[in-house]
Amino acid sequence: MITALPITSAARNLFVKKLIRAYPSLETTLDFRKALAWYIIMLRRYIVWLKVPIHRMFWAGSACLTLLGDRGQEEDDMKKKSHEMRKEMDMEIRRTNHDELEEIIQRSPQAMFDGTMGRVSPTEERIKQMVEPLLQKGAYYLLATEKGQIAGWILIGPSKDSFTDQEIGFIYELYVADAYRGKGIAKALMKSGIDQLRQGGYPEVRLSVFADNHAVQLYEQMGFKVRTMTMRLPLEMD
Repeated sequence: MITALPITSAARNLFVKKLIRAYPSLETTLDFRKALAWYIIMLRRYIVWLKVPIHRMFWAGSACLTLLGDRGQEEDDMKKKSHEMRKEMDMEIRRTNHDELEEIIQRSPQAMFDGTMGRVSPTEERIKQMVEPLLQKGAYYLLATEKGQIAGWILIGPSKDSFTDQEIGFIYELYVADAYRGKGIAKALMKSGIDQLRQGGYPEVRLSVFADNHAVQLYEQMGFKVRTMTMRLPLEMD
């Protein structure tokens, strides 16, 4: 009769502590207990029943740790997705109503000041002169709200290629209020805006941005490429 190799409670507890220290997120999961039980059983079988050399036990331990690591990553990913879903539930993206449009116009001078890196500080009247023709040609705002408060917006609509006259989709403005930055709202607005333009049948989407605007990184992450460049040379007057 073959007797399984005894494993002392002290040795098992030491192994558990090291495992939890390495993978703290697995401490309370059922997968942890299952994987640990599997490791103990396999360790006995490898050493005693199959008479595998002692160094093979470390292979079994390594396999167990890899399994637990994968389980821990899955749990972390699920927590992250759950957190993102809760944020999405708090946030709503939709088209503006009349009152919200008026509020956006009132807040747009600050939005343009931020978007131009402080180079342009327009009046509300100037904003209306710029935006109203776009709205008349079919452009519209998508509004992001969080718990009923305006968090940001994106202005999208049609445009034309200046060389070919091909109609394209254009993102005229993207803005997120200071208090709501760093929450992924800009990316969510971009995705919604691009989806709307795609549904509108436009073959491509374009936008303009100052080179030193941090939003450039977001645009590049979403697949935008530099197409043209506007260069400037300040001239000193004699």
